[in-house]
Amino acid sequence: MFGGKNPNHLIYNLAFVAIYWVVPFLLVFTAYRRFQRLGTGEISLRVGVIALLASEFLLLVVGAFTVAEAAGRLSRVVSPFLILGINLPLCLIALFTTVAPKARETNPLRRAIATAGIYLAFVWLETMLMY
Repeated sequence: MFGGKNPNHLIYNLAFVAIYWVVPFLLVFTAYRRFQRLGTGEISLRVGVIALLASEFLLLVVGAFTVAEAAGRLSRVVSPFLILGINLPLCLIALFTTVAPKARETNPLRRAIATAGIYLAFVWLETMLMY
């Protein structure tokens, strides 16, 4: 599955994994760590972080199913458009929670949530275009 005899194929697969799973995971992890460090009680920021965590979890689940499908161990279980219908609103909810009234100390957290939400939305849209 990964690599084979062609080293260019391995590099392509590693770049694909980095773009679609590692970068979103790091962005969501950064937003979560900033949320934990800040310890804010703002409901909008909690909703944004929860939406990001749910979307990232589903991205990892879809990735596991994709790997199992590529290995021939599993057939397609769920329609990709159903997954997009669930995750795109989660990303948009996370993005819109950053425009609520702002406190100065929450700006780094709001930027982290917005960045992760935008990146995840593009990853989900690109994933659906690949199907």
